[in-house]
Amino acid sequence: MRVLLAVLLGGCPLATAQERGRAPLLDIRFDGLPNSAALVAAYNGTGPFHAHLGDYFKGLSATLGSDWRALTFTLEPDPTFGRVVQMRQIGVDIACPPYCKPNVGASGPTGNLNFALGRVVNPYWSKRTIRFLPGWTTAGTAYKVFADEYANRKRGFRVVIKNGAAWAPDFHLAGACSTLWSNRTEAFAANVTSLQLPVVRGSRDDGWWEVVTYYHAKSPTEVVAGFWVKRVAEDRRYGWLGRCTGGPYQEGIISFRSGENMNAGVVKTQWLQWGPLQVYDGTQVADPWGLLGGR
Repeated sequence: MRVLLAVLLGGCPLATAQERGRAPLLDIRFDGLPNSAALVAAYNGTGPFHAHLGDYFKGLSATLGSDWRALTFTLEPDPTFGRVVQMRQIGVDIACPPYCKPNVGASGPTGNLNFALGRVVNPYWSKRTIRFLPGWTTAGTAYKVFADEYANRKRGFRVVIKNGAAWAPDFHLAGACSTLWSNRTEAFAANVTSLQLPVVRGSRDDGWWEVVTYYHAKSPTEVVAGFWVKRVAEDRRYGWLGRCTGGPYQEGIISFRSGENMNAGVVKTQWLQWGPLQVYDGTQVADPWGLLGGR
């Protein structure tokens, strides 16, 4: 049974009872899937973690019709990870109408990968791998790279790429925040603040990126949260770890979503890719990638 679940999600076999205490809660690779049709069939919301290919506010189905999944998501070969998910972000060159500038509204149609964790996870760790193919841009807009949900499902625990392709946290943490560790120069703001990081260059292929996040609600009035980003081919990580007080803060994270939306429609259709992803329960593995440094 555990092997069947892994095959359905294109991943490695789930942990044995002896291994389970150290295993990721979610551990997904796509090289176990044979083709794009198998990807669409496996991610239909009925399997483990209710994994499914999502459609932000039904914009893709409204534009592309009932076959929007096959027209948006494909399984592609990759020398680093074997097979990866390639996602097409349609622009106003395809999505007009109904998503036409200047009437595009708050966001344009885009897809995402979704997993229900089945319970509140606190402390919460996640790691995603993502690649932006040449020509990808956030010019004039911003892309929410992911938007996991807090326990009350009212706000997202997010990372975005803003205008100019600068990485930024978007954690929606109220109150006063102080820095525990950082290798950037700006002061931290509880909402979106750009990081002094390597940016996503739309004119070239910068390869795979790795994004790690951490959320730990120590009490309703204290949270420790962090965000790290690096290129997979490089060793140095960039980011921020801090403590916020005041609140009230949500007790943890309940869902995992790679991809969310563009704050406006992109000028032309572009592509990105999703590689392996993981979620750890911090009560089982306190610091899976050794990033807290005892803090």
